Amino acid sequence: MAIIGIAFVIFAAGVIFSLSNRNHHAFRSSLSSLFHPITPTPTSKPIVTPAPLGSLKLPIVMFHYVEYVQNSGDTLRMKLDTSPLVFDFELKALKDNNYQTYFVRDIPAILKSGNVPTQKSIVLTFDDGYEDFYQNVFPLLKKYQFKATIYIIANFIGRPGFMTESQIQELVNSGIIELGAHTLTHPSLKSIPIDVAKIQIFGSKQKLEELFHVPVTTFAYPGGSYNDVVVEFVKEASFSAALTTKPGVTLFADHLFELPRIRPGFLTIPLIKSYFAKLFFK
Repeated sequence: MAIIGIAFVIFAAGVIFSLSNRNHHAFRSSLSSLFHPITPTPTSKPIVTPAPLGSLKLPIVMFHYVEYVQNSGDTLRMKLDTSPLVFDFELKALKDNNYQTYFVRDIPAILKSGNVPTQKSIVLTFDDGYEDFYQNVFPLLKKYQFKATIYIIANFIGRPGFMTESQIQELVNSGIIELGAHTLTHPSLKSIPIDVAKIQIFGSKQKLEELFHVPVTTFAYPGGSYNDVVVEFVKEASFSAALTTKPGVTLFADHLFELPRIRPGFLTIPLIKSYFAKLFFK
């Protein structure tokens, strides 16, 4: 009986020690929770995807020549020209006013994404592929780190007054120039036979892509000449957008193949004049 009593006492003591130990850990856990409260897991907010834009105000400026015209009797060239000095001044004004530039190929993606760019945004385009772009425009674009889109007449590459293949390749390699198509020989697309217009559109894209090994995804109608059939050919050729010469700054998502442009003179009126006044008369 004495042995049984001693065993019972040892067993009871073990139970009491075990319970005491558990209570001790529970007590310490309670204290820990008081001084180190559990941080609730934050609930993530749902990501709201912007709806596609139906329209967008984004000026696309259309340049041709940027040079000092030597022949004052060449009235067409004079009309389409912007002097390098004025062009430099325009780019400086854009830079000082914190403008950012886009490629034409960016426009469909901007409209689809619904992400509205800042109001101080602009697209610079240059038609035909004249040599003065390489000589006068490209150095200034690099100086101010602005982007531009050039529209090349594919069969005129290397002709007198036009850029060479190596010059265009250097532009493409720079990363600040988008290469766009401007037909093979610059005809009025709505005035020539349908099959010839198709060759001009498809052929220019194919030739430029083979020469420079980059996707050519945007197109400019020579002289702004087009009709419904021409637009359908441009779509069939897998271009994503096309430019006209119609004036305007509002781009519509359902008219990506009839995008308007403004001429350099419009650029100088709202921005350059005010900048000039601030610069010299402040």
